[in-house]
Amino acid sequence: MPDMFSFCENLTTILVSQDWPYEHTDSVFNHCDKLVGGNGTKYDPEHIGSEYAHVDTPENHGYFTLVE
Repeated sequence: MPDMFSFCENLTTILVSQDWPYEHTDSVFNHCDKLVGGNGTKYDPEHIGSEYAHVDTPENHGYFTLVE
């Protein structure tokens, strides 16, 4: 998963199911400047690793949008 979405400058949304698997890595979202999670969390260059590789909720910021 390293660099999976890196340099996707025009990527705005990542749709995933609740079962999205991920592994810890440092650089997943590098330079995804237009990315916004399903709850409105906007891309932050301080958070480009897997710590935001999950569904965005009010309690737990992330870059993914849940699709049911």
